[in-house]
Amino acid sequence: MLDDAPPLLALRGALEVSMRPMIAIVGSRNASGAGLKFAGQLARDLGEAGFVIVSGLARGIDQAAHRATIQSVAVLAGGHDKIYPSEHEALLAAIVETGGAAISEMPLGHVPRARDFPRRNRLISGCALDGVVVEAAHRSGSQITARMAPEQGREVLRCRARRSIRARPAPTT
Repeated sequence: MLDDAPPLLALRGALEVSMRPMIAIVGSRNASGAGLKFAGQLARDLGEAGFVIVSGLARGIDQAAHRATIQSVAVLAGGHDKIYPSEHEALLAAIVETGGAAISEMPLGHVPRARDFPRRNRLISGCALDGVVVEAAHRSGSQITARMAPEQGREVLRCRARRSIRARPAPTT
């Protein structure tokens, strides 16, 4: 559902997962512990409700979202054989092995460059019904995703996790 849809999209993993409703979860690579916990819990809850999480396999919020749900879709900035960051190769293998998928519009052998990440981000928002941005920096790739989403007819929720919220006891009557 993109005006500038790629002519070719390579998928590795379960094709069926790409046909289910997706919610994008993206955010800071340097997220707080509260932000990581929030993204993970949100991904888990959405997964249990039948949604597939789509994200960019980046450090931080993306990683927390992918790890928290059984089935997710990782959108790659490079080719399927050039995973970035490289320390997420095992995470990507786990995603594919548990019924998730990885997609890329780049050919095999393509090493991701800075200009490839905004293209990846447009695919993330384009795959999703709606998106959630958690703790994103003002000038970041997550904000690019958030800016593109409304242009693609999607809603975006922006969340800033708080360090702690104390539960107050219910008043006694």
